[in-house]
Amino acid sequence: MAFHSDRDGCCQIFVMNADGSDVTLVTNNTALNFGPVWSPDGRRIALSSNVLGDFQIFSINADGTGMTQISNAAQAFNPWWSPDGRRIAFTSNRDGNYDVFVMNADGTGVPAKLTTYEATGVRRVHCLRPVTRRVTGISSSSSFIHHQRSLHARGSTFALDQ
Repeated sequence: MAFHSDRDGCCQIFVMNADGSDVTLVTNNTALNFGPVWSPDGRRIALSSNVLGDFQIFSINADGTGMTQISNAAQAFNPWWSPDGRRIAFTSNRDGNYDVFVMNADGTGVPAKLTTYEATGVRRVHCLRPVTRRVTGISSSSSFIHHQRSLHARGSTFALDQ
């Protein structure tokens, strides 16, 4: 399991066994680090951190080595790996509104915008499939992203295919 905690005075990323044993510090800095998500192969963790200033998406080895910034946006939060581990979806206000983007997991290339904020407060979805109440027909190779405009707004859940 990966989780964030301020048990040491600053919000850090930890890993532990499912039974709560062997708690190990992964990040070790004075920044806020949160929202850890395991890569599908279990070797890396994606997270949000403000270690270099603005909140960005980072990837780090499970043993705490190799922390690498992979997003370059005004603010970036809520990483989520694609099932094949090649892409990471995230929330960002890189264009002034919080929307969902997807980028290569190694940070190369230009992130693709998946939702568009409109003046009505509605978001248009570009390449995610909406998930209905019946999830039959959704392949097991899909990840799911829940996108919510605000704490009080109804959200939508989408499938991110490989």
